[in-house]
Amino acid sequence: MVSITISDTDGCTVPIILEIAKQENLDYDELPPLYNSIDTNALEKLVESGKDTVTIKFSYFDYHIKVHGGREVEIQPEDEV
Repeated sequence: MVSITISDTDGCTVPIILEIAKQENLDYDELPPLYNSIDTNALEKLVESGKDTVTIKFSYFDYHIKVHGGREVEIQPEDEV
């Protein structure tokens, strides 16, 4: 499992894509669009809200992703769950 912290100036979707691309040894543009798995606008609003009591879980490209409103993201390959 990899944990990343989203900065105050970054959205959360790009760091998620970049981390998975890194884990898969791919260029980010070789991955399917994240919006096929989750409403990315809603996800960004959650992170921007800073409410650390809210967590969203979803699957993307054989990874389980957990986004905590407090800007913490956990990315775990499905085969490690």
